[in-house]
This record gives sequence, structure tokens and C-alpha cells, in this order.
Amino acid sequence: MFPVSTARLHKMVLDYIKKEISAGEEEEAGFITPEKKLLNYIEMVEKIVMDEIQKMQSTPLAKREERKKKVKCFVVMQ
Repeated sequence: MFPVSTARLHKMVLDYIKKEISAGEEEEAGFITPEKKLLNYIEMVEKIVMDEIQKMQSTPLAKREERKKKVKCFVVMQ
């Protein structure tokens, strides 16, 4: 269904949204418009995705690849 690299992220997003929906229903009892709910969910998903991207970029492999790109760029410039 989803590539292995994004399947974990997809599951995390769905779990987080389900948790927030249940918490939101208890707190607000439906006094938010559907548009506002959608915007809130989009913001939640954006936060989760950015956190996961940050984690992936901080791995040693990602740092090594970034360094290789920089070195290649400098070599081309010379």
C-alpha cells in the first residue's frame, strides 16, 4: 500500500489524528466548524512530518550524504 519508508510515518500520522479526534470530541463537544477541524488536522500532520524529517536528517548516514554533496560541489567549483 505505502512504501516501506513512508509506511511508519503514515501509521504515526493516523494514530495521532485518531487520538486528537477523540480528545477534541471530549473537550469541545462539536463546537468547531469542519473547516477549522481540517486546518487543525493539517497542522498536526505537518508537525509530525517535520519531526520525522528532522529525525531522518540527524542520522549519521544522512549527515555523511550531505557532506558528500558539499564536497562534490566544492570540487566542481575548483
